[in-house]
Amino acid sequence: MMRIITLITGSFLLVLGILSLATPIPGGILVLAVGAGMVICTSETAAGKLREFRTTHARANKTIVWMEVRMGERLSAPLRGTRPIPNPATPTPDLDPDPTLPKSLP
Repeated sequence: MMRIITLITGSFLLVLGILSLATPIPGGILVLAVGAGMVICTSETAAGKLREFRTTHARANKTIVWMEVRMGERLSAPLRGTRPIPNPATPTPDLDPDPTLPKSLP
């Protein structure tokens, strides 16, 4: 029951935050962030969608990581749970083979 109340309240704050962005009412971004955090905490679907978004949009992921660092341990926990899962099939600079080995075999 508490999960449903939190989800409804978070959704309401999310909509209120979006509406207040178009008006001169201050604090719209704060209300939007609180509502999004509540929805992400209570909905696996919303967390999965955010994880997918962060995977496909590197610049947005970099901004979200920047916010995670500045929010503190407790407040950033929901966002840390939506970090993209690294794909082991895609080589990264840290996982590239030893540069001293030949690139191709004769």
